[in-house]
Amino acid sequence: MNVSTIAPLLQSHGVRLIGIGFEASGWEDFMQQKFFAGEHYLDTQRNTYAALELPYLSTFELAVLFLKPGLWKAYYKKDGIIQLPGGNPRQNGGCLIISRGGKKTMWIFREQNPWDSYPTNSITLALEIELDEETE
Repeated sequence: MNVSTIAPLLQSHGVRLIGIGFEASGWEDFMQQKFFAGEHYLDTQRNTYAALELPYLSTFELAVLFLKPGLWKAYYKKDGIIQLPGGNPRQNGGCLIISRGGKKTMWIFREQNPWDSYPTNSITLALEIELDEETE
């Protein structure tokens, strides 16, 4: 399940969703198609990614991934996003939950593979928000 599917629930509890991209390539398409229900920021210097220690695949790791069937499933369709050629396939993302004021990290998920996705139930558990049956 995509975090955007629970965005209304999170926002009703005062949670801000913030997405950070690192490439201008494809940014406009991503924004226009509204794949993420939250605030968007572009960090072309990857300062945020470095600070959060999000994985950056080596050339060898990337080559090995091309042999895995999961990559092709992710490449052709991940949460309805069609992957466009170009861009940097080596940078993985993640999800971070911090307390109000940024004093405490409550939960973090770092993608290890391009097809990884974070379980939304982990997000709601970390925030102590109960999912209703319709949302699950």
